[in-house]
Amino acid sequence: MKDEQTYLKDRVDDQVNWLGDKAASNQKSYKRLRTISLVASVLIPFLSGFTDNYGLVVTITVGSLGAVLAICQGLLALNRYHENWTEYRMTAETLKREKLFYETKTGVYSGNGGFNLFVENAEKILAGENQKWLQTRMDAEGNGK
Repeated sequence: MKDEQTYLKDRVDDQVNWLGDKAASNQKSYKRLRTISLVASVLIPFLSGFTDNYGLVVTITVGSLGAVLAICQGLLALNRYHENWTEYRMTAETLKREKLFYETKTGVYSGNGGFNLFVENAEKILAGENQKWLQTRMDAEGNGK
């Protein structure tokens, strides 16, 4: 049986940190791929106007940018960086809020048995995150429907 401080440190704080790191990583990947997509999609029509003067070079460049754009969009759809970013962040914030309620003995945690109730609620939050992650993976693989 874990004591209160061990549970808070080893389980709750560890999960909040992990979720925060994953949210930041997914946010970074999402923004990077969206920026590349935006730049490529703007450059394609712009460069297409120069095909008369620079022919093959522009054609190859425009084709390459189209491929880069398709790859970026495919990775965004496959890896669901935006969805993961927001889900991880939301779960981390929900868990932090629940911990704050517990530590301040607010609401349902004001009476006796607060720690046991907190553990149940924290594990429900984490189990919900695990279910969302599994559903996301199944949807990405086409098995969720």
